[in-house]
Amino acid sequence: MLTDAIEAEISAASYEAAALYAAMALEERSVAFYADAERNSSGAARSLFRWLAGWERSHLDLLTSLDQELRQRVWNDQRFWPF
Repeated sequence: MLTDAIEAEISAASYEAAALYAAMALEERSVAFYADAERNSSGAARSLFRWLAGWERSHLDLLTSLDQELRQRVWNDQRFWPF
């Protein structure tokens, strides 16, 4: 039975999850873009693109951690613990 409060929590969690997934998709595309640019470059440009790909990867790692934390919070709030 869904109460208004539970529906509001689910809606808020869904919004947060959607924002995280969108941000993760953007970071994945950035990593791929810079990794491709690195493969097709040399010298200083190659080093720069390698650094940028790593920088974007660190953002993706952070967002992935936030997604996992959000998932755990929602599961705990709903008393759901998958095996």
